[in-house]
Amino acid sequence: MKKTSFVIVVATLVSWGSASSQTVEVPFDSDQWETKGANYVLQKYEGRDGILLQAGTIYLKDVAFLDGTIEVDINFSALRNFPGIGWRMVDPENHEHFYIRPHQSGNADANQYTPVFNGLAGWQLYHGEQYATPIHYTFNEWHHVRIEVAGNQAKIFFDDMDKPLLEVKELLRSPQAGTLSLNTRTNVHFANFKYTPAPTSAPTTAPSPGALRPVPDGLITSWQLSDKLNTKTFQEKNTMTSTDLKEVRWAQRNVESSGVLNIGRYTKLERDHNSVLVKLDIQADSKQIKQLVFGYSDLVKVFINGQAVYSGSNVFGSRDYRYLGTIGYFDSIYLPLRKGKNEVIFLVTENFGGWGLQAILKDRKGIHLP
Repeated sequence: MKKTSFVIVVATLVSWGSASSQTVEVPFDSDQWETKGANYVLQKYEGRDGILLQAGTIYLKDVAFLDGTIEVDINFSALRNFPGIGWRMVDPENHEHFYIRPHQSGNADANQYTPVFNGLAGWQLYHGEQYATPIHYTFNEWHHVRIEVAGNQAKIFFDDMDKPLLEVKELLRSPQAGTLSLNTRTNVHFANFKYTPAPTSAPTTAPSPGALRPVPDGLITSWQLSDKLNTKTFQEKNTMTSTDLKEVRWAQRNVESSGVLNIGRYTKLERDHNSVLVKLDIQADSKQIKQLVFGYSDLVKVFINGQAVYSGSNVFGSRDYRYLGTIGYFDSIYLPLRKGKNEVIFLVTENFGGWGLQAILKDRKGIHLP
């Protein structure tokens, strides 16, 4: 396979608006596969010509897939692994992704849909029946996977081509044509890869919170988000002054339909620059105390009017060896509000698996939010 840099050439594509769709089969010995950085062996396995992908990601060159179907045969063992399929890959760090967790066979998280923003897969932010489904896998056998993509939705089939294994009611990236990819961390066999472009679906807009699934009353739907910061800047601080914030630039960011603010959507994670500030301004009619219930990923420190009042860790594996660090409304603080303007600032630091914040302020009597 010829190795080249990541490029999508739109001019060479099948017309997505055509009335008919043509299936494109791509054998694994084709030069259309980009394999740079991946470990693999081309081989016939259990009667099927394909590839043993040992580690890494391979993707198609000169393809911009938007809507249609993707199909592939896959054969994997019971070892801990995360073999998957990516689509609408505008670059290696931004795409939609579905993968299998063989070692979680039978469990609620036996597989996963997650968007990837700026190289960060947010699986800790996207858990539950909207994003994963239980299934008992059989190992060291061939299975067929088909993904049907239309607009901001996808249906994922596994062996049973009549009933979807998982229906993704909201693809979390804005629809944008990109290439297709396969990935793994350890040995997995792939064969019979093909895709079928479809006419482009009507443009869709992101659903509002609560449109697809219930969200709690009192959800905070808009935050002020800073640029990324050097983690050490505020990590050891117990106070936060106007001087500390003088150079901070803020941008208003809305939460997703689930109620989560996915920070990775807006900020690329870097070593030593893996923290942001997330601010909520509250105008109080009088001095009072309000409960704020929240969830975060992965580390947090909370300041109220410049004073640190809380810190916590929700890091993967931090509480016991099975702890996933998934986000939820597990924590709360009681805000000592003064009359007038109050600043609630979260220092949110990412470690692995998702960078996010969500919060509920149910009792809003006597207070006002922007």
